[in-house]
Amino acid sequence: MKIIVNIILAALLFVCSPALTQAQSKIDTTTFHVDGVCNTCKERIERAALLRGVKYVEWEKTSEQLTVVYRNDKVKPDDVHISIASIGHDTEKVKASDEAYSKLPDCCLYRSDIKKH
Repeated sequence: MKIIVNIILAALLFVCSPALTQAQSKIDTTTFHVDGVCNTCKERIERAALLRGVKYVEWEKTSEQLTVVYRNDKVKPDDVHISIASIGHDTEKVKASDEAYSKLPDCCLYRSDIKKH
């Protein structure tokens, strides 16, 4: 009886393992540079990065690194770069337009040689 149960369990594992692997492969993580200076920037950047399909975001103020965990079948990293640039923050791939940058509060301006924070 134990042999039959083990064979059935092995067969189920064999059949289910490709489906589990495929589901797990849809989740990716990327980290990239986003310019910003303060906690207000952090909130804005993280909010802009939370697109449909993004599961987790965190921007580190000291390193200016954004970590994004996302479903690669729903969103692409370039979409996140574009969304962040559209609200005024430069990323390593997409520079924010001057118009979007000019709408940032004074405390969030990062393009000058002297940062206010």
